[in-house]
Amino acid sequence: MTNKYIVAVDGGGTKTAICLMNTETKEKKEYEFGSSNYRVVGLEETRTNLIEGYKHAINSSGIEIESIAGTVFGLSGLDTEEDFEIYSNLIDELKISEEKYYICNDAEAAFYSKGELPGLVIIGGTGSIGYGVSQNNKHMRCGGYGSPISDLGSGYWIGIEVLKDLLRYCDGYCDYQLVFDDIRRHCTVEDFKQLPHLVVNYKGNEISALARLVCDSALKNDTYCRGIVDRAASHTADIAKAIYKELKFKNMEKVDVVLAGSLFKNQYYQTQFITCFSEELEIDNVNYKVAIVDTTEGGLIIGTKKWCE
Repeated sequence: MTNKYIVAVDGGGTKTAICLMNTETKEKKEYEFGSSNYRVVGLEETRTNLIEGYKHAINSSGIEIESIAGTVFGLSGLDTEEDFEIYSNLIDELKISEEKYYICNDAEAAFYSKGELPGLVIIGGTGSIGYGVSQNNKHMRCGGYGSPISDLGSGYWIGIEVLKDLLRYCDGYCDYQLVFDDIRRHCTVEDFKQLPHLVVNYKGNEISALARLVCDSALKNDTYCRGIVDRAASHTADIAKAIYKELKFKNMEKVDVVLAGSLFKNQYYQTQFITCFSEELEIDNVNYKVAIVDTTEGGLIIGTKKWCE
């Protein structure tokens, strides 16, 4: 069988992207499913989106399973040995031999999508996490242990911040903000009094979806929303600074800093992050690279190096 394929799975808190690439022609087939972070949507929904989604992608592509050289699973909920065991047990259902798949945190895959050693990636999406690799291949991750205690500056964090004020407004002791009406319309309710009992039952990905409304308003010079986004960007910049300092990137001639995740699509968030990250450190060796379009590219690069070189 001449054609070999690499499969990259990017399992995020909002969606799961699966890409199958022909290693000879570079042709890609891409599929998208719901979240596969079990901390966000639970184990059963994760299984449906990750395992059944994988099977659907393979069957729909018309690719024979024997032609797949390997699969890289980049997963946002992979932080501990327990997480690794949970995801490994799920992947075992696919009957893939151990030498033909690789599991890593999605931050590792995100870095290799745009970055070259040495460097770091900061992900600002449903959650937030940083991951760095030094020239001598020393690895470091920072943050990303799960909301609400960790994942500072993430979409979930932004959603919680605005919801706390919105609920206080609904109860009559917080000033009105324009974005509150954006959220009311997003939630498809007519009266603010209907909101509290609705939003307190929201899942993590539903809360993080509100971050786009806040970031869009910040881009339009809304002072209140800019305050939230400023704090969010400062939090994610702190994660990146911790990695930069620990891996002694100050001594490097050039360092790639990859900005990944949906929040970095927003120019205001992106600008504030860069400002917070660079000003305190007084750095001039950073090459910023934005990786917000092809979320599976890093997995394809890892897979190609692992199975096709």
